[in-house]
Amino acid sequence: MLGGFIGGGLGLVGVITSIYFSYKLNKSNQQFQNELKNKEHNFELKLKDMEKKNSVWLKNIIF
Repeated sequence: MLGGFIGGGLGLVGVITSIYFSYKLNKSNQQFQNELKNKEHNFELKLKDMEKKNSVWLKNIIF
């Protein structure tokens, strides 16, 4: 009977530890994804700005 309590307690400790590290890893991954999304968004804004400048430049040359 005592062995059952010890095994159950150790199992519970294992589950709690697993949940804790899973939460920590998930939080880290979400932060990384948000940073990556912000970098991609800034890059797209730069490209749009460059396209706008180039189109104005080309219109002045053609016309």
